[in-house]
Amino acid sequence: MLRSASRVGGYTSTRFPGVRAKAMDESIHEVDACGLACPLPLLKAKKGLNALPPGALLRVLSTDTGSVRDFRVFCEQSGNALLESVESDGTYRFLIRKHTS
Repeated sequence: MLRSASRVGGYTSTRFPGVRAKAMDESIHEVDACGLACPLPLLKAKKGLNALPPGALLRVLSTDTGSVRDFRVFCEQSGNALLESVESDGTYRFLIRKHTS
């Protein structure tokens, strides 16, 4: 189900449920996959990327320790660029730029 854009707490919901875009020069869409076990964080990220145009940025939040390897390998195989992979207090944050081709 697609949703129309709406403004909530400084974030704009995109057409894709569960993906948010923070208002700034270059929008960063976000998927919160915290509390989900493998393979769900990666599947939610794939679904989020599919809803975005080429070159868009997607930030994924996850608490699954296996997601570090999963996102590294996924980006290598899919042609997406993993720009950031950071862990803080048990939460992993990944920033992915969708491939442009």
